[in-house]
Amino acid sequence: MSRLPRKIPLLGAVAMAAVAAVTGCSAGQVTQTSTQVATVNGSSANVGQLALRDIRILYPSGGTYAEGSTAQLVLAVANQGLAEDTLIEVTGEFFDDAAVPTDDAGDEASVEVEVPAQGILQFGTTEFPSIELSDLSEEISVSEIVSLTFVFEQAGEVTVEVPVANPTREINREEGFDFHTEEGE
Repeated sequence: MSRLPRKIPLLGAVAMAAVAAVTGCSAGQVTQTSTQVATVNGSSANVGQLALRDIRILYPSGGTYAEGSTAQLVLAVANQGLAEDTLIEVTGEFFDDAAVPTDDAGDEASVEVEVPAQGILQFGTTEFPSIELSDLSEEISVSEIVSLTFVFEQAGEVTVEVPVANPTREINREEGFDFHTEEGE
């Protein structure tokens, strides 16, 4: 009698155990996908039931916002809760006031904007313009990081490090400096 039929179930069990062991290598808490982040230029933060995403100051014309000028802040606020919330204030050390411009001549511009329950509010669109950070106390340039605090009526406040965005299109540059010239030429 041959021993081969007895070894087939044993070989099958060993093969199944090897497959289970190898496929389990990428499962668990130490995985490549556990540290992936969104591929947007801006910062993100969570406060209460609110998720703030793609927070950034728009690219300034010429690459720099001058002292005394107004910077444009854009972001998306997603309300995952069942109740609406209100953005009541945006503060930072480098500007005097934050406001959402209005079309109504009699209305004073403020930053108070309701975020609908289970909804998304996108600043920097035709529906909601960007938040204007006015009367900058210092010059800020591309790729600088500034600290902003967002205050919501229900969720509370959160402080976020926000970048000044890079240009979204190619910028024409002047002729570069030639480092390969000889002295005295």
